[in-house]
Amino acid sequence: MVNKNFSMIVGVILAASSAVQAAPEDYTTKADDPSAGIRAGSGAARWQPSLELKATTRSNFYYQSSGKKEVGTGAILTPKIRYRAGNDQHKFDFTAQVSGAAFDTSPRDDYVDGQLGIRHLWNPVKGFSLQSALAAQHGHDPFGVNRTDAVALGAAGRPADARLDIWETLNGSMIFRFGRPEAPVNVEAEIGAFGKIYSNNDVLTDGLEYAQQTGRLAAFFNYSDKTALVLEGIGQNTHFMDGSSVQRDAVEARVRGGVRYQATGKTRADVRVGYFNRYARRAGVADASGLDYTLGLTWAPEEHYNFTLEGGRESVPGYLGAGAGQVLFNNTQFIQMGWNQLWTKRFNTVLSAKKSYAAFELPNGTSPRSDHVYEPNLRATYAVGRNLFLLGSVAYTYRHSNSPGAKYNATEAQAGARYDFF
Repeated sequence: MVNKNFSMIVGVILAASSAVQAAPEDYTTKADDPSAGIRAGSGAARWQPSLELKATTRSNFYYQSSGKKEVGTGAILTPKIRYRAGNDQHKFDFTAQVSGAAFDTSPRDDYVDGQLGIRHLWNPVKGFSLQSALAAQHGHDPFGVNRTDAVALGAAGRPADARLDIWETLNGSMIFRFGRPEAPVNVEAEIGAFGKIYSNNDVLTDGLEYAQQTGRLAAFFNYSDKTALVLEGIGQNTHFMDGSSVQRDAVEARVRGGVRYQATGKTRADVRVGYFNRYARRAGVADASGLDYTLGLTWAPEEHYNFTLEGGRESVPGYLGAGAGQVLFNNTQFIQMGWNQLWTKRFNTVLSAKKSYAAFELPNGTSPRSDHVYEPNLRATYAVGRNLFLLGSVAYTYRHSNSPGAKYNATEAQAGARYDFF
């Protein structure tokens, strides 16, 4: 375990991770208000602590495809703190969060997750900026789902071993930006790494541990002050840490081009289309290639509502299998739409719907399994006062698969409150 953790940390130092899409904005939160929070001494530095408590229930707690589907109910407590500070050249953003959950199904389903993250933006002159980020997370896969999903489930449709699989991740990146906004050409370069290690159920989870290093170079040809043509190249190396999984090691290369349009802070579009190639690092393992794309659209005709559309293609490291049946990677595509509405100064809703497709790629280049997942979701927030918010959500997940044991549907409802200490 020491060697695996050391390899992961070295990977973070040497290279970079891809960006993560942010969740839709909640109009009733003050988290991004520069005047929000508890002042930390002189200047603009501020602490922003909050505490959230939610009750949750899910109709199919163990994602069962057949048999009696068990209902699970529990409570989730999440304390969080954010610290922000900065000036014209430096900006810091630090976040720490812990989530503890208890359920009525079994003590083995209870968990305590946590995450730490820090970002720094250095902007010494108008034509150059450096953004660096480092994040560590302690989390879990529910009920062994990642290691049981690709094999037969129990006779009742419930995973044979329902224990949680506990993992830690480390994620680092640096993004360099060159060129003034009014210059004909801007250049952006990113380097970083990601690593994932499991800390229990070693025999069953060793094949799920991996590290990735990513490099990205993009050029923005500014056609006008609002529109830019984009040319982007991305390279990524994936290495599995378990010796029996090294046939899944691969290098991916992507080249894509497109247009970025930004009329205002809330009306923007970014569409890029290209091609990807996945080169296996073991003889006898098939390569893969295909269309690569990413899109993001935001339309805000009025201040009190906006619409979003996101989509893209991703390569997700594969589930653990054996021999010729070992899944190399999940060739996935997704599209997600959102509608964010501020009904009053106190009441806000976010309605979203996501559809994703995953083909399970084997070493011989075949895809014997494919999944379609549909996820509609509705969230609501009501501001009782300056610091207290009532929260509610309902989400439905339906996974259709040509593997009968992988099909399931579940409805989850949550209700609770968040208190911001500022």
